[in-house]
Amino acid sequence: MKTVFPSINSADHLFLHDELMKVDRAGFETMHVDVQDGNFFPNISFGMKVLEGMRRYSDIGFNVHVMVQNPSYYIDRLGQIGNIHSVLFHPRHVLYPSQFIQQIRAMGSSPGIALFPLESLHEMRYYVGKIDYLQIMTGEPDNGQFEFNRYTLERIREAREIFGDSAHILVDGNVGLEELPLVKEAGADRFVVGRALFRAEHFDERVEQIRRIVGE
Repeated sequence: MKTVFPSINSADHLFLHDELMKVDRAGFETMHVDVQDGNFFPNISFGMKVLEGMRRYSDIGFNVHVMVQNPSYYIDRLGQIGNIHSVLFHPRHVLYPSQFIQQIRAMGSSPGIALFPLESLHEMRYYVGKIDYLQIMTGEPDNGQFEFNRYTLERIREAREIFGDSAHILVDGNVGLEELPLVKEAGADRFVVGRALFRAEHFDERVEQIRRIVGE
């Protein structure tokens, strides 16, 4: 599946290998990985060693969201891991965003910017033609989790108006079966799905439900 990125952060971390194999067998092309350092975001998820470990067992592309204080520190290690499909970052934590975008492209990956709900979309006009992904966070963290906020549907529409077809609009933040049609209609064409997938009673059935909704 090309347009849906399973978020491995929502998987059972005690059985990470098994969860990774389920994603592989289901035919997903890309997996969403949150790299969190506990400073930028109130949670600690995966570091480079875990990504390196997952790479030993799967060739799936990694869509990496660097939710850290210093994203530039991680870029060389990501390049060494291989098949980093894309890297998403928050511009306010990078001193020279355009240079960072060039570094991402230099390692053969697609650059993208991620925005929380209260971060300005107007400034994103500067990046039209420079990035391949704009990730719209569809909620704010609540006890380490995200709850979908319908206000963000208007942000998705605005983002699509700004970027046209020059970038994919990726949504992330408790997007489930009910939310998928809404964000798709608003203009999103790439979807991070976490809890709705990994916490489903029947994983394979949920994959097929998601596939039908996104039209793959």
